[in-house]
Amino acid sequence: MNYITTLTPGSGIGSVVIGIVRALTHMKKNNISEILYVNIREASSTGNILFTCFLNLEKIKFINVINEPVKVILNSENKHQVITPGDYCELWYTNTVTVDNNDLQLMYDVFESFWILKDDVYDYLNIHTQMYTPDLCINIRRGDKITLEPHEKQGTIEEYVEKIEELENIQTFFHTSDDYSTFLEFKTARPEWNIQTFCTPKDTGYFLKDLNECPTPQDNVNHVRKFLKELEIMKKSEWFVGTRTTNVGLMVRLMRRGGNIIFIF
Repeated sequence: MNYITTLTPGSGIGSVVIGIVRALTHMKKNNISEILYVNIREASSTGNILFTCFLNLEKIKFINVINEPVKVILNSENKHQVITPGDYCELWYTNTVTVDNNDLQLMYDVFESFWILKDDVYDYLNIHTQMYTPDLCINIRRGDKITLEPHEKQGTIEEYVEKIEELENIQTFFHTSDDYSTFLEFKTARPEWNIQTFCTPKDTGYFLKDLNECPTPQDNVNHVRKFLKELEIMKKSEWFVGTRTTNVGLMVRLMRRGGNIIFIF
């Protein structure tokens, strides 16, 4: 039996990582020691770039990246479905693993063993983030998260400020987002805050469709590189404030192993 996660064009990096971690956790829970195949054939541009440019696949021995059409079994729990050798059992976003129960401890370990970047990527991140050691890192999502998933609350600037001001001795802040306007809103709401960001006025919300259709691949590589810099600061800041309604929030939860996190929603 082969096990696979088939990446989709509608899944960004956070979704891809959480989906694969869920699949690997499912396999460990069920004592499945097989390789997990990751099919990037239909992946989003950012999902594809993560695997082809940034992850150190030579050191991640328990996955095998493929780029080809394969037959998959979509419902492996169906007792009436015949699974034969050579079939691929699809584990994309398996519903047997959640992040709100005992699976979480296992997911921490799975994530740590999976999230291995190339050496030159680590060098790059160290050079470009070592001067940033904020007391608190904010992550706020806009773009297609708002338009495509309006039922998922992302938090207003006022809600973020209210939660942050419950903490003591916060002197330095770092803002991470797909939308520069949120940085300006924080600066307007609390001009006394010492807040920094990698965002520029060109960042007007993350729309995966636009990146998938981008005619300049290097632009998407740069987009992923910026995101990885932000992740590094989300990981090493004293506090992280974000939402669990975005996969980035869940990813940071795994990176920090739950320490010093406030979720607005």
